Amino acid sequence: MFFLKKLRNVLYRLISALIVLLMKRKKHVSHNGHDFYFSVVNPLTYFRALSFKSKEPETLNWIESFEADSVFWDVGANIGLYSIYAAKVSGCPVYAFEPSVFNLELLCRNINYNKVTSNISVIPLPLFSSSCFENFRITDMSWGGAHSSFSEDVDQNGEKINSIFEYKICGISPTTLTAHFGCPAPDYIKIDVDGVEHLILAGLVPILKNVKSVLVEVNEGFPLQKSHCDEILQSAGFSLASRHVVSGEMFNQIWKRRH
Repeated sequence: MFFLKKLRNVLYRLISALIVLLMKRKKHVSHNGHDFYFSVVNPLTYFRALSFKSKEPETLNWIESFEADSVFWDVGANIGLYSIYAAKVSGCPVYAFEPSVFNLELLCRNINYNKVTSNISVIPLPLFSSSCFENFRITDMSWGGAHSSFSEDVDQNGEKINSIFEYKICGISPTTLTAHFGCPAPDYIKIDVDGVEHLILAGLVPILKNVKSVLVEVNEGFPLQKSHCDEILQSAGFSLASRHVVSGEMFNQIWKRRH
C-alpha cells in the first residue's frame, strides 16, 4: 500500500512537470521584419502559429495600414495573433476582447512572450449590444478553440449551437466601456465571434461615427447576419472596400469610411 501511494505521488509529480513543460512550448514566427512567439500547447495552437502569415493575409495587410497612435479593438481575440501583430507593427494601443477561459491564458502568455504588455489591454468579457449577464456557450474546449456564442443560442450559420460547455458571464456594451471604464473609442475594429457579429455592430452604432475602418467576419449564407451588418455599416457611413474568403460562405469583409 505504501509503495502504491508513493508511486502515485511520483506519477502525479511527473505529469505535473510535463504539463508545465507543455504550457511553456512556443513557436517562433518572423514576418514583416518582426519576430513573434506564440504558445503551442496542442495541434490547434500549433496550426494557428504555423499559418499566421498565410491564413488571413488581408487581415495583416489591413493592420499594417493603421495610422500611428490609432486605437484598435480586437473583438474575439482568441490567443491574440492579430492583437500582438497590431501592437508590434503599428505600435498602437490594443483592446483585446476574449471571454473564453480556454483561450484567455494563452492570450496573456502570448502578450508576455512578445513583450507587448504595455500596448495591449485584455478585456475578458464579451462585447455585446447591451451590458447583461447571459450564458457563454462553447463548442470546443481545446486551447485556441473557436465557434462560441454569447447570449444567443446560435452558431456561425445561424443554427442552434451545439454547446458542450457553458457558463454565465457579464457582457459589456461599447458605450458602457467608453463612458464608465475610460476605454478610448476605437479607430479600427476587428470582429470575429462566429455568429453574433451583427448584434455587436448594433451596440457599436453610437461610436461608429469616429471609426475609420471595420473588418468583420460575415457568413454570407446567414441572411440575417449579412443584411444587418450591411445595413448598420452603410448607415454609419462605410463602404465595402473588399471581401476575402475565409471558408465556404464565410468572408472577411473590410469596410472603410466614405469620404
